[in-house]
Amino acid sequence: MSTTPGRHVDLNDSEAQARIIADLTTRVAALERAVPRWIDASDGVTLENVTPGTSPTIISQYRRRPVRGASLDLVDWWFAFTFGTGGSVSGPIGIPLPVDAASTIEMLHLGGGIRDNGGPVYYPITGLPYTTTHARAAVHPNSPATLNSLNSGTPITWTTGDRIYLSGTYRAAA
Repeated sequence: MSTTPGRHVDLNDSEAQARIIADLTTRVAALERAVPRWIDASDGVTLENVTPGTSPTIISQYRRRPVRGASLDLVDWWFAFTFGTGGSVSGPIGIPLPVDAASTIEMLHLGGGIRDNGGPVYYPITGLPYTTTHARAAVHPNSPATLNSLNSGTPITWTTGDRIYLSGTYRAAA
């Protein structure tokens, strides 16, 4: 018996069943290797200039994927932070990247929003290249040409339940 496509296989034959299962297992394993999985990078995340408060929520997940025909990898990243009780901001908020960026000019796209728990009001934000290990989130206050880093009073006074979301793609360091 053969498991060649287009050929009849007797499914009552235990040897044929074993070959089919082995073939499918090999094919599924190859697909799993080809599709990058999301990796949790939430543990140990410390935001710059942020006191997270009691019981904050931090989610940081990423997947690293090679670019076909190029000697580089891209990182897809998703980040969410919710301030806990007593949380505060003392300066421009720096958000650690899960994988170092190739350079600050190769952060292709990082964008997101914040949610003011007291509103609820939503503000769009942009992730700015800060260093190869951190992004800095900024809000568009009045004009798309003007960006202000998220700070102690920009664009809101941060308090319990306020949220920051950021996601996007950037080039990974080698």
